[in-house]
Amino acid sequence: MQSNQSVSVGTWGNQQGRNGVWFNLERYFIQRYDIDTEQYDRAVGVSLNINSHQLNLISTFILDNDEWTLRNNCSWFVAGLWNLVSPDAYALSSNLFNVYTPNGLRSQIVNFDNHMVGFTCDDPFIRPSRIQR
Repeated sequence: MQSNQSVSVGTWGNQQGRNGVWFNLERYFIQRYDIDTEQYDRAVGVSLNINSHQLNLISTFILDNDEWTLRNNCSWFVAGLWNLVSPDAYALSSNLFNVYTPNGLRSQIVNFDNHMVGFTCDDPFIRPSRIQR
């Protein structure tokens, strides 16, 4: 990646033929279907500028966690990745049962000063892809 570029990264357990890490799949769905549904209108997010060391940490985390399970689900993945590089004040935590859920993460993210509501695709479309080993 070059400076000032972004990518969406997430694990998916419902994609035909492959469970695990996908890049830019959310952007693909939004642009292909011109999604204007509650699923993405209510989505929240935060962004963080990172340096090359943090990018290397993220790359290693992605390669080491290229799977989707009920316990290591999309919320577990994003929280683990985010907590790896974010300041402690922005750390995401699990619930009492040590499980990460989309609603649990959302309720934490909306308390961050720089959170955004609604999922947008400001960057040019990059086709969705999987990890190639």
